[in-house]
Amino acid sequence: MMTPLLSGILHSLQKHRLSNRKGSPSRLLASGRLAFVLLGLFASLSWAALPSDGGVAAYKAARYDRAVQLLTPVLKSNPKDSTAWFYLGLSLSKTGQYGDAKMAFEQVTRLLPSNHELAAKARSNLSVLTRAQLQQNGSAAKAQQVKVAQQQAGNAHYLGAAIHNGQVVHWEKARMPLKVYIVPGNNVPGWKADYRAMVFQAMQAWQGATYNQVRFQETRNPAQADITVRWIQQMAHNRIGENPFEARGNSIVRSDVTVSLFNGASGRVLSDNQVLQTITHELGHAIGIQGHSPFPEDLMYYASNPAQVGTLTQRDKATIRLLYKMEADISNKTALSTQQTRTFYDWMSEGVEHHQAGRLTEALKFYQQAQSLQPNDPGLLQNLGAVYAAQGQWNLAENAYRKSLHVKPNQSNVQHDLGRVLNQLGVQAARKNDVQSAKVRFQEAIRLLEAAGQAQTSIQGLAENLAAARKNLSLLANN
Repeated sequence: MMTPLLSGILHSLQKHRLSNRKGSPSRLLASGRLAFVLLGLFASLSWAALPSDGGVAAYKAARYDRAVQLLTPVLKSNPKDSTAWFYLGLSLSKTGQYGDAKMAFEQVTRLLPSNHELAAKARSNLSVLTRAQLQQNGSAAKAQQVKVAQQQAGNAHYLGAAIHNGQVVHWEKARMPLKVYIVPGNNVPGWKADYRAMVFQAMQAWQGATYNQVRFQETRNPAQADITVRWIQQMAHNRIGENPFEARGNSIVRSDVTVSLFNGASGRVLSDNQVLQTITHELGHAIGIQGHSPFPEDLMYYASNPAQVGTLTQRDKATIRLLYKMEADISNKTALSTQQTRTFYDWMSEGVEHHQAGRLTEALKFYQQAQSLQPNDPGLLQNLGAVYAAQGQWNLAENAYRKSLHVKPNQSNVQHDLGRVLNQLGVQAARKNDVQSAKVRFQEAIRLLEAAGQAQTSIQGLAENLAAARKNLSLLANN
């Protein structure tokens, strides 16, 4: 279990929170070689730096939880201790905390020069952890793709760092061109008309990098936009850009690029080159690079850096091409437009809110509205089945659950829910003296509940429902 202190340290570093809603990859403005996210957090500390020897020794003794406990106060006293970050990453990876381990290794790459031996090992471990996350998510083939790419190209790309949380994100090639809406910036202090041209320049850069697999088209209708580019006078914490990328389920619903025109720390206006770099960087996040490059000279590095020349590097280009060779876990694969997809999930969210509050009629209304857009979404069909079951409409519940399993087989929760419904339908048939129909229902219920029980995750009530179905079948044994 992660300590509260360690959680706080890592939270200050975290750039993404990929779950059903994506977080906001941020672009920082560096003064000098590095911009340390942690400096402000620990500026008030006056403790002497603690040695990391104890944590390193604990790791080497295979006491990984103890190593985390010992390294945490070391990093509180000295957040620039690259050795402590490195062994923290190793220790977290050994305890299966892959996401936090990646953040620790990322910090090593930010503290040390690219040619440092420890930085090279940290970059290699980023790739190893990405492969572990992909395999954990059932994507062994993708894990192998990352491994082969790393073995063949080494430092020529940063694919392992670009993939976050074991999920490959990109837009479907068949849905190109992506529609981009550029918000007018006339009312934003510091905005120039030239910045619109910079957006097109950034789009051309990524189009060229992907050999036109990714294409863009401006739209003047914000409701049609896949990506929205907006402007802000300045951001807090020295940030100069962010990308609130959002996905629900496995569908992209929006990607908003926000560009600051002033340095949040100094209040000075950013140069045209800094604005262009920020637009290009955030657009890279918008099309699928969810992590950051561990190399300071790359435009997709986490901070603006003097080593950057203002254009995409060969490594940036190689990474986006490799990413688009992989099958996406999160994409705009849905046949709906981005606006319709957003509407679908808004209705789904409304339905879930009413459902959880026990307002079944209202929940059903929103679920049915969502179904008019996506009639075969397995999650929606499962929710419909749950409402029908709660209302005692067993035949409708059976139909919804069967459709969900037809679209997405082997869902253990749906197998359980359908098994429970079939048990109820078997009871109803038995009460009508339709013994044969009741037996068929109970037998299928048992098969589904047993299949659900083989899943690694436990399902509440499964044992009781399986016992009930078996008992009901035994009562009909002599009939």
